[in-house]
Amino acid sequence: MSPAKASMDVVAKGNDYAIEALKQLLTLSTVVLALTITFLKDVIGEARSQAQVAWLVPLAWACFLIAIWVAWVAIGHAARAMASGEVTGYAFVDRRRWLVRVPHWSFFAALFILAVFGSSNLKLIFSPSASKIPEEIKAHHFIAVDTAGKPVWKAP
Repeated sequence: MSPAKASMDVVAKGNDYAIEALKQLLTLSTVVLALTITFLKDVIGEARSQAQVAWLVPLAWACFLIAIWVAWVAIGHAARAMASGEVTGYAFVDRRRWLVRVPHWSFFAALFILAVFGSSNLKLIFSPSASKIPEEIKAHHFIAVDTAGKPVWKAP
């Protein structure tokens, strides 16, 4: 194999890895976005109004949406550039480098923001409230109230 052919194989492999990483980032961002929406709706439920720094969640969602959109644009741009022969080397060099960096940093920023929100609201997430007690548990367990007025689950 000639050195030029080996060099082109390395560049093609690098482009494949970059596009694959963007695909994985796109998938992870979409899944985490869907899970946080479900988590807020089903787990926290009515207690959402008691959450501290609740504005962080929409900020994290915006970061996930930015990561999703830019990764999607970057994959399309790289595919077009490589298919048209516009790029003979790595697809994300020079002015296109931001197409790889923005989704990664946006994704990590969103995870950090969600971690700050979660750590600020641990007490809310793990505290039992009457609205979070399922009916089937209420039917089989006696629920008492402690001195602070919070429900306490006790076996029958």
